[in-house]
Amino acid sequence: MGQRLAIVTGAAGDIGRAIAVRLRVDHDLVLLADRDIPAAERAAAALGPGFVAMPLDVTDPASCSALAAEANQRGRLVTLVNNAGSARAVSLQSTSVEDWQADRALNLDAAFIMFRAVAELLKAAQGSVVNIVSVNGMAIFGHPAYSAAKAGMIHLTRAIAV
Repeated sequence: MGQRLAIVTGAAGDIGRAIAVRLRVDHDLVLLADRDIPAAERAAAALGPGFVAMPLDVTDPASCSALAAEANQRGRLVTLVNNAGSARAVSLQSTSVEDWQADRALNLDAAFIMFRAVAELLKAAQGSVVNIVSVNGMAIFGHPAYSAAKAGMIHLTRAIAV
């Protein structure tokens, strides 16, 4: 049957680390996936046994597929937490096309790409997906591209559930 695994994207940050700590209670191994691998390695070292840092660019399908393959080698993936995210431009007026595309890629596309990479593993384990969204996805609080992406992630989460 193998070890029960969880993947947390954006795991080197405060929220990702807190999620990982909670997941370790009922998972044998938590993969701390982040593009900042030195920070993920420091987090894994600080958190101790049961935490492993993994390099991941959530916007790159090849990187997500590589992480899925690594997870499959280590055990049974039962939980994916799409936590990676950030915001660039504060107002609609200051949002460039580049900012819009980058925020959408990180805060929406990445959750889809990562889910696609591990979907068969999660189905086999009857696992779970947790997508971290924001109140920005439900109301106007600035950061328009980030907010639009988080609203999209709410719908993506419903689509995954169906």
